[in-house]
Amino acid sequence: MLTTPRRTDDLPGGSYFSSFVGAVVLAARRSSKVGQRGWTARYYLCRDEHVLWRIPNKLHSDITTGRIALPQFASTQQQVLEVLFRRSSSETVEIDAHGTLYTFTAEGTFDPRPFAEATSELQPPHLKYDKDRIVDITRILRSRRWRRELTWQVSPEIVRRVRADLDAPSLSGPGKIRSLKRPRQLR
Repeated sequence: MLTTPRRTDDLPGGSYFSSFVGAVVLAARRSSKVGQRGWTARYYLCRDEHVLWRIPNKLHSDITTGRIALPQFASTQQQVLEVLFRRSSSETVEIDAHGTLYTFTAEGTFDPRPFAEATSELQPPHLKYDKDRIVDITRILRSRRWRRELTWQVSPEIVRRVRADLDAPSLSGPGKIRSLKRPRQLR
């Protein structure tokens, strides 16, 4: 069963961020599901309607906290797919997928600045009313701009490919997506 991503553009504070080890990482949907019984997160690197690699969770953590650099991604933006999934009692897989653009520096390290800039913009605004009942919606407009610039629409083909990966019975069976490896100097 595919869970359609919920749009929270119009809700102040519909998404929020968590920071750890000095890096700011998108944790918007993960926080609401991972931690609930049975939900697990996986990450994939995509390009042009194709899933290129599965990013192991430890490697994803090391990338987003700046512990490692990926020189092949220097000065680029990469499409990263966050997939939250769980297996139901009927052995079907429930999927919630969200696409985010990760920016990399000239050295190939994850650049958290776009997320850091959005942090304050996505916090619930303290709406200030003046005597004429005028509301400042600047944060809401910035939130919408951030979503346009740093997210991407996940296609049904990508979801189908990820579902095949999750359903594959073994680590190298048909339908399994190969894992992105750590740079050699860091293994």
